Amino acid sequence: QLSKVQFDWVSTIYARSITLGNIFNDIVDLDKLDRDKVEIDLKTVNLREFTNEISSIVGLLAQEKNLTFESEILEPIPISIEADGTRLRQVLWNILFNAIKFTQKGEVKLTVEAGEVGASKAKVTFRITDTGVGIPAGELDKIFAMYYQVDHPDHKSATGTGIGLAICKQMVDKMGGEILLHSVVGQGTCFEIVLPVAISQQQARMAELEVSNLNILLVEDIELNVLVAKALL
Repeated sequence: QLSKVQFDWVSTIYARSITLGNIFNDIVDLDKLDRDKVEIDLKTVNLREFTNEISSIVGLLAQEKNLTFESEILEPIPISIEADGTRLRQVLWNILFNAIKFTQKGEVKLTVEAGEVGASKAKVTFRITDTGVGIPAGELDKIFAMYYQVDHPDHKSATGTGIGLAICKQMVDKMGGEILLHSVVGQGTCFEIVLPVAISQQQARMAELEVSNLNILLVEDIELNVLVAKALL
């Protein structure tokens, strides 16, 4: 059992590793998009578990900046949908990370809801709102351009690669959806990712592997990694 200090330490490392992993994925996907090699792989995704997984990571980042993070699922929504969970997670992570990055005080919120729900299809909306610096009206139509970064004094304190939102737009387009954007300088920003999806006829099942009394050999040349691994194990 970890102490609070240890838990905060491990949580920070975990959140940062996720951040680095997503930056790497962006770079890889940038190359794939240039060569039109990105493929959408539809699998069964449990919406509640998917939302909770993302929220747990984003909550750690919000806590570091003393921000409030809230995740809300508006019923009714399908239990499971057919979607590319990897790509969708990457899109939501990019936008949520930006929301945290450009919000100095207040809150970031993720809302999931479904509309036009039928027997086999629905439109699922992921709404991300923040109380951050906002985006000037004249910049809104440029925000999804590759390598573009907002030219505004309030955005100078946070830097990035300028490729995240461009990749998000192209990924959502490939999934047949759309991204809507509303923003007011000094009040905050709202992104909506709207995806038409098929409702899965079977619930997503996560395989659970129960193991005990294992002997683990850990070979590692970085002492910090050893300490983290021992704490987690």
